[in-house]
Amino acid sequence: MFYLYQSNRLESLAALFAGIQRVRPLESALAAEQIVVQSQGMRRYLSVYLACELGVAANLQFSLPAGLTWQLMQKLIPDIPALSPFRRR
Repeated sequence: MFYLYQSNRLESLAALFAGIQRVRPLESALAAEQIVVQSQGMRRYLSVYLACELGVAANLQFSLPAGLTWQLMQKLIPDIPALSPFRRR
């Protein structure tokens, strides 16, 4: 399932996500949670925030928007390269 939450306050989004994790965790403890972030700094902040709020932050798979788009295209389009030709070198 895909959920989109928007805000101009990272703290608000982090608190919302922690609340959702408490109320509706994934069915399998071994399943990875997919999270799309705008930057690596946002990824780090969210990891630390979740660890502080929930006691642990594990099995979180963070993607940047372009990376997620490429992963989805790989699943839907046959014979697409493994690496995006537009990736940073």
